[in-house]
Amino acid sequence: MRVALLSTGSEILQGLYPDTNAQWLAARLDALGFDVVAIRSASDDLEPTLAALGSLSAEADLILTTGGLGPTEDDRLREACAAHWRRPLVHSAELERQIAALFRRRKRPMPSSNRRQALIPRGAEPLPNRWGTAPGFAIPRRRKLPALIALPGPPVEMRPMFERRALPWLRRHLWPGVVRGRTVIHTIGWPEARVNETLADLFDADPQLSVTLLARSGKIDVRLTATAENREAVRSTLTHWRRVVRRRLPRELVWGRDDETLEEIVNRLLVKAGWTIAVAESCTGGLIAQRLTAVPGASRMLRRSVVTYADEAKRRVLGVSDATLRRHGAVSQECVIEMAEGVRRWAGAEIGLAVSGIAGPTGGTPEKPVGLVWIAASTEHETVAERHVIIRRERDAVRLWASDRALDLARRMIKDHSAKSGA
Repeated sequence: MRVALLSTGSEILQGLYPDTNAQWLAARLDALGFDVVAIRSASDDLEPTLAALGSLSAEADLILTTGGLGPTEDDRLREACAAHWRRPLVHSAELERQIAALFRRRKRPMPSSNRRQALIPRGAEPLPNRWGTAPGFAIPRRRKLPALIALPGPPVEMRPMFERRALPWLRRHLWPGVVRGRTVIHTIGWPEARVNETLADLFDADPQLSVTLLARSGKIDVRLTATAENREAVRSTLTHWRRVVRRRLPRELVWGRDDETLEEIVNRLLVKAGWTIAVAESCTGGLIAQRLTAVPGASRMLRRSVVTYADEAKRRVLGVSDATLRRHGAVSQECVIEMAEGVRRWAGAEIGLAVSGIAGPTGGTPEKPVGLVWIAASTEHETVAERHVIIRRERDAVRLWASDRALDLARRMIKDHSAKSGA
């Protein structure tokens, strides 16, 4: 079943707001077994909306729209749908009663302009909106024209409207008859090209399987999507191919799956090992600690966190020596090792984690370019330091990338300890 998404609103085309509706709907529809074949945006004007509906009608069996159902003069989706499907707009007394009831519950008078929200194309099925004032509507397929579902634009209304109103209508009229499932394998440490080479033969290995690689902040996700006639077949396909992928990739490369985050994995490993952690940050400015503390229960594992941005702070708080800073500088293997060892001793934690780098966009030299980051992790028995040069020069990208690499180093050291101790 081919679905096209149309988001209306000049603010999207002007770059004032991201089109989160289309992103959310595409993921939700894909998971339900529908094939999203096109995503478009149109301004609030009538003619561009009509043109978009016309072009999408040649590509899809269903057009799902968001926005354009408000009470103001620039909300023209109703008129566009009525014209395209050749159905006049008619007034629904029931929808107007529902809109008026919402205003009464909010103890506000209903402006007369809201009456136009009770207009829907003749023969369309109204989709009541208990979360806002803009009802939606659905039109079945007719001759060469696709079906239509029109939903309001605000995400707090659109999402429950899709789940509670659009989905039941789809099940009655257009359910695709297949089940789709997905699993994601998260990796870090290899570039996308190397992961691709390792898994290249899997892309066409099974007609029920789709393999996609997604690169984000230096991490590569291997996304497996299975489509079959029932959930058991989907589950079996995903289980088989997930095992194949895991055998192909080095164990230390894979850090998690599906909705897991790197910080959740680190916290889980700390709990399992019975360890606590302390963090010293320079270029990341507290981002590592922020990510760790986003995980519920992190207070048991995170002993202390400190941002030692200035050299003086590195000396006074962490015990980094004057000689190290003079000879090697703050962004160096020697400095980050002393930072990791210092924060571990200061906090009395089992593992200390430290990062120092040049986040840019200025401050780089030929010897120490923007994007150079040193990270280190220290335990009672060993300290490991790694040098990374991040190609992307945006400051936030460098900081995020560095926090990922630091958390991953902690993950590997904790796992290595657990393997050696048999924990």
